[in-house]
Amino acid sequence: MSEPETNPAPESAPASPVERLPTRIRWGGAKWIVGIFTGLFLLVFIGSKIADDDTFIGTAFTACCLFGGITLLVWWLIFSRAPWRIRLGAIAGVVVIASMFRLDGFSGNFMPTLVPRWKQTVKAERPAVEAAETKSDKAILPAEYIPTENDWPEFRGPRREGVVRGVKYSDAWLEAEMLWRIPIGEGWSSFCVVGPLAYTQWQEGEKEVTVCLEAASGLEVWRHADDTRFEETMGGPGPRATPTFANGRLFVLGATGILNCLDPNTGDVHWTVDILEDAKVGNIQWAMSGSPLVLGSRVIVSPGGADSSSLIAYDCSSGERIWGAGNAIASYSSPQLSRLKGVEQILIFHGEGVSAHEPDSGEPLWSYPFTTSPKICVAQPGIVDEASVLLSLGYGKGSILIDVEMMDGNWRATERWMSRRLKSKFNDFVIRDGHAYGIDEGILACIDLSTGERAWKGVRCGYGQLILVDETLVILSERGEVIFAKADPNDDVELGRFKAIDGKTWNHPVIANGLLLVRNASAAACFRLPGK
Repeated sequence: MSEPETNPAPESAPASPVERLPTRIRWGGAKWIVGIFTGLFLLVFIGSKIADDDTFIGTAFTACCLFGGITLLVWWLIFSRAPWRIRLGAIAGVVVIASMFRLDGFSGNFMPTLVPRWKQTVKAERPAVEAAETKSDKAILPAEYIPTENDWPEFRGPRREGVVRGVKYSDAWLEAEMLWRIPIGEGWSSFCVVGPLAYTQWQEGEKEVTVCLEAASGLEVWRHADDTRFEETMGGPGPRATPTFANGRLFVLGATGILNCLDPNTGDVHWTVDILEDAKVGNIQWAMSGSPLVLGSRVIVSPGGADSSSLIAYDCSSGERIWGAGNAIASYSSPQLSRLKGVEQILIFHGEGVSAHEPDSGEPLWSYPFTTSPKICVAQPGIVDEASVLLSLGYGKGSILIDVEMMDGNWRATERWMSRRLKSKFNDFVIRDGHAYGIDEGILACIDLSTGERAWKGVRCGYGQLILVDETLVILSERGEVIFAKADPNDDVELGRFKAIDGKTWNHPVIANGLLLVRNASAAACFRLPGK
């Protein structure tokens, strides 16, 4: 009997290698990181809006982006589980994109300003002047020239109150003819304009230069250079103060404390003094910024420091020190001459508050403490009437109205009110008919000087600067726009605007001899204003 056939067991198929599934990226961690830092920023943002104080919004945004970015980088490299080629490729892509931009400092609310590296530099534009021309040999001041009411011989004009007299706004200003636009060096100086000449200063490499231009053409007449450079991340490089014309001479204070007395027609040096060395003090965080004040035969500056060096007067002819007074540290405001209770006095808003000094001797008359924790006092004191002074600060502080009086032969300053409705970080304000108009953390605002209450807050102009023309505010915005608005406490009305220059703009505008001159850290421009 034959054995039954058995079917051979089928050969098993060779085992295939285990297929590895692609690693899944753990996105949960990234979502948490983004959510936490976004939430932190929103808390600061909402709190700032409730408190009506935008001081820390920019700082919070920068901090959240920085620390959030670092945390995301750590997560991506260590905890994301992405394949290494993807991890490294993503980082390389971010580096490439970041390299296409450069940091151009920070805005007035501490927001970082990024500028494309391919952005073109400013090109000179002079519609009425031959392009080949770069220098002028025509403009000159007569000997012993005395400024007229149409000139702008010092920072913020005569009396340093930012008021243009003898001129009225016209709607035709919105179509103002551009006479020229030129590239310039960095710095926050404004223009001093006398007769046909305009003076300013900027940084060129390692040299700090004072430049004289023909106001109507933008052509250079002369320049003077000092081998010095100041640079700081937030504020950037370059001089801050504005030249002062007086007694037939030009007085210029640089960022590192070099005070020059120059010939206004040639730029030749009469004398030079290092005011920081003379006062035996170091520079402050954002450099010397106070524009020189000339009273008679004296030029007055504020280097700050002990041993009667807070305020120093030099002889205009020789540069010899005449007197020194006060012991307060310097800040960023300029000395100014004011009349209170019928008595002329020099006001200086230094790092500890405001002080008044007798012009001939520098003797302190009165003082009032009002400052911020970083000792940053910038806006010029505002003279409300013969017995009242308005001070304004940023960093959440606000404004204070001080009453000044003489009692039994002694001066006394007392607070009438304090308000957080106008916070002038480094933007000057103007006063008209019992109201102050200024920029409150990037927004134009008006306050009632009898109470400190806000009348309105409206036009957004960033951390720009403004001047007053009759009943019209002329604002140079932080973005380089010229904005016209009514100085009316009953209504917030913008009359119009036009783009004047590109880039971050913290410099003061100037109107003189029918011309509007503006500048920032990269460009300057001039417009002819129709009418008187």
